[in-house]
Amino acid sequence: TLIEHCLLLIIDQFGNYVIQTILLMGNKKYGNKLAEKIAENVVYYAKHKYSSNVVEKCFDYCDGIYLNNLMMNVQKKENLIELILSHFVSSINYMSTNINFDLYIKFLTCLFQYAPISNKVLKLKFDESIKSILIDLLQQRRVHENKSSVKLIGNLIKLFMSLSLNEQHARKLGNKEFLILLTEFIQNVKNEKVIYYILFFFRNISFVSVCKNIFVKNENLIKNIFDMFIDENTSVKIRYILSHLIWILLYDNQTLKTALAKKEYIQEIKNLNIHLQKEYDMIKFNKQYKNAFENESKLKEDEFEEKIEEINNKQNENDIDKKKEKEYFENTCLNLRKILHILEL
Repeated sequence: TLIEHCLLLIIDQFGNYVIQTILLMGNKKYGNKLAEKIAENVVYYAKHKYSSNVVEKCFDYCDGIYLNNLMMNVQKKENLIELILSHFVSSINYMSTNINFDLYIKFLTCLFQYAPISNKVLKLKFDESIKSILIDLLQQRRVHENKSSVKLIGNLIKLFMSLSLNEQHARKLGNKEFLILLTEFIQNVKNEKVIYYILFFFRNISFVSVCKNIFVKNENLIKNIFDMFIDENTSVKIRYILSHLIWILLYDNQTLKTALAKKEYIQEIKNLNIHLQKEYDMIKFNKQYKNAFENESKLKEDEFEEKIEEINNKQNENDIDKKKEKEYFENTCLNLRKILHILEL
């Protein structure tokens, strides 16, 4: 009979339409028996390219204990996580254009911080699937000019920021080809948020010695990171995360320390440290108009007016939250001192 072969039909390219048509005709008896069979292995059928259409119809055209049984199997924690991740990977191109995609990313990043779910993700090889999608995107010609692709890369890297806090995930994600592609990408892309996400991901995986060695043994990667760090056009936010990354790479690594000490980087970092300290002092000054007016008598009139004008200009030009900016400066200066201490030992 048809019901005996239904599980073969629903995974068939054409057979699934036959079963869907029977369900649409309102045959409850047949639909309930089908739901009973599907419930035994609901994850497999819900993920399958063809049978997933039939599973959807079962929710619409089955009833009673059969529908309830199907729902209970779907809602089991391990099944639900697998279905969510599978749907995300298979529908990523469609979902990335949806207005709620950012919310979906936030939901997943929260899930991944829960250790049992993070381990489940590892077993399902979700991170490898996303990495494969990212590599395909990064290898596209002039991808940095495509705004939708850049946004998608940024959102997927946010997932990796969360996953890479787990050492096992970090080991899987931090391979040489992938890191080189990401480094080349941030040299060309103009989106500061995406650059920050990628560097934060680099920072996370650098705590794992295997991944750290990939950076250390690749001169181009290190050079690109340092060049970006000392570039005068690099924002304080990006410089902050770069300073943290460099400090992690240098810490307890004599090979990299020796290599960098032979170059002009030490003097460059010293110069940068002086420059940032002045900038930081200016930010503190920006936050203390009152002190500026109190010290008016200590400055010449022209100097005082120039200083106030400079404060106003900086406040108008800088759209970064002032409190955050101050924290970035403080932490960057602290990391710089750590870096110089390591290099000069």
